[in-house]
Amino acid sequence: MRKQQTKTIEDQEGSVLLTCTQHGAIPGMRLLARLGKLLGPAAADLKAIAGAGGTDALPALTALLDRIDEDSVESLICQVLCNCQVVANKRPMTLDSQQAIDEVYSGRYLLLLRSMAFALQVNYGDFLRGAVGSVPAPAAPASGSEASPST
Repeated sequence: MRKQQTKTIEDQEGSVLLTCTQHGAIPGMRLLARLGKLLGPAAADLKAIAGAGGTDALPALTALLDRIDEDSVESLICQVLCNCQVVANKRPMTLDSQQAIDEVYSGRYLLLLRSMAFALQVNYGDFLRGAVGSVPAPAAPASGSEASPST
């Protein structure tokens, strides 16, 4: 059974209520393989930075951006968010197309990245915690924005 989780994601302009449902097993593994090829080396760099007590992730981010082209970015965003629904401006919307994603996230890149991070957590949270291991967990979200599992 695929899990579903909901979280309030915030930025300077406001917030959205994001509900993500896990990908099916095969599509989820396909996306994981794609993410591994893209993010694997950057994740290793971030783990080394965190293990050394450093905070400068710019080299890892630069290496990541060197590995991806514009078409891949678009495809990856759509693939990560395709099983998510959002309530933005009191309007529910399924994020199953570029048009829907553009409507919610245009000019709100931090909100987009936070939403993608939550979708990845819903899909791969247990796996990523095991793979990354010693990277410190992010700070707890502000009151009212915690993830709540639902079925």
